[in-house]
Amino acid sequence: MRKRARKIFWGCMTVFLLGAGMLFLTRLTDPGDADKKNAEFMKDSELYDVLFFGNSHMTYAVYPLELWNDHGIASYNLGSYGNPLPTTYWTVKNALNESNPKLVVVDCYSVEREEKAGSFTHWQTDHLPLRADKIRMINDVVEDPEERLEYFWRFAAYHSRWWDLDQDDFEKKRNEQKGAEIAYGVVPNEKIQPRPQNVVEMDSTGGRYLRQIIEYCQEKKIEILLIYLPYSVHENRWQDALYAERIAREYDIPYLNFLDLSVINPAVDCSDEASHLNGSGGRKVTEYLGQYIKEHYEIADHRGEEAYAQWNADYKRYTDDKIDALRESETLDRFLMTLADPAFSCCVYVEGDSRIWEYEQYVELVRNLAPEYAFEALEKAVGQQEDYFLIIDRKSGVVAEYSGKEEGELETSFGRLLYTEEQNGQKALYLGASRENLLGNAEEDAEDLTVRVFAIDNRDGAVAVGGGFEETFRAAVPVR
Repeated sequence: MRKRARKIFWGCMTVFLLGAGMLFLTRLTDPGDADKKNAEFMKDSELYDVLFFGNSHMTYAVYPLELWNDHGIASYNLGSYGNPLPTTYWTVKNALNESNPKLVVVDCYSVEREEKAGSFTHWQTDHLPLRADKIRMINDVVEDPEERLEYFWRFAAYHSRWWDLDQDDFEKKRNEQKGAEIAYGVVPNEKIQPRPQNVVEMDSTGGRYLRQIIEYCQEKKIEILLIYLPYSVHENRWQDALYAERIAREYDIPYLNFLDLSVINPAVDCSDEASHLNGSGGRKVTEYLGQYIKEHYEIADHRGEEAYAQWNADYKRYTDDKIDALRESETLDRFLMTLADPAFSCCVYVEGDSRIWEYEQYVELVRNLAPEYAFEALEKAVGQQEDYFLIIDRKSGVVAEYSGKEEGELETSFGRLLYTEEQNGQKALYLGASRENLLGNAEEDAEDLTVRVFAIDNRDGAVAVGGGFEETFRAAVPVR
């Protein structure tokens, strides 16, 4: 009897150890992309009033922590790379199994597509517990039965990564932006073409699944807002947006077509040639959406509530990450784009003989720092090739600029600022009680630093980052 019990015991131990080992290897070889992006949502899914769905256009366009800071909206961005609308439909269903939001927002990009799955389906399945809707999703969008195993059992998908493991696989990091991602590239795109006169009738798999998303939300009595995010679209792609518009009208639900709205500037707000938005473009879209949601839906402002206390810490860390991104900027275009952010005030100085005036992109990026401002001194400086200084105090709303020999002194939220010319003819910038000239630089190659930019953290009024940029506008030299 004891011998038999011993065999059973060791048999069970063997099965347990094999199972534990396999679980360890599965977690180790899994790159963790889905968990990194969605684990926070799965952990606190009951906290979110607004959920955003779509593909990478959505991931890069809507920033939940900006919505939190500006409006107290608790939201999560569940958009993911390459999602066609059938995958988005199942993403919505699985998300609503975990949560009960007041509003679902869906980007309708590529509603005309026929395929059901993209190349990043793992990002929408790996983090989900094995429940009925996950099984239905895999069986539906993964049309080849031989490929389905890897979506049910992650080790089947990632076992070949064994020899590619690195430190990141042992230190799994999570997305710190509530599912969104800020892109820092700056790639000028063409202007958005105007709405065409002709309308092409369509019927597609994407359209049928978009209808299913609408009907499922209505069934659960959750409000739904359809949007079409901005990118450099031509007439043939416009038909995609018009198809989504007709579906929205069919169900009598709101539809925001950003192709009709002058919210972004494609010259400065795109991160790549595929028109994914960078941080500047994403903040513009997020600001517009936040205001629209507050005006049209009864979404609570949770700022100050104990259950959401962690969100303030999350926003602080989010802002710290943006400061780190500024410090890592090695190009002037990236630095200026990142500065187009209400979290920062800034100062920009350009020497009159700088080659920056030869590049329309940089002039547009300077204008983008305060899109509603006239920039008369900038026009003069560009036309006459003379020194230029700009101060933007976003905390107090003050914008001032000087060209040529002009000097200025003004009070800002971060102290008294003095912009002047020294006896030797060199320009100087003094902040507060300090007598350190921020435009001076002891580096041997300082004469090549024709552009100097300073970011002020609006939380404490301190100069968070200062950079001098060479004529090539590539290498940033920190200003001490």
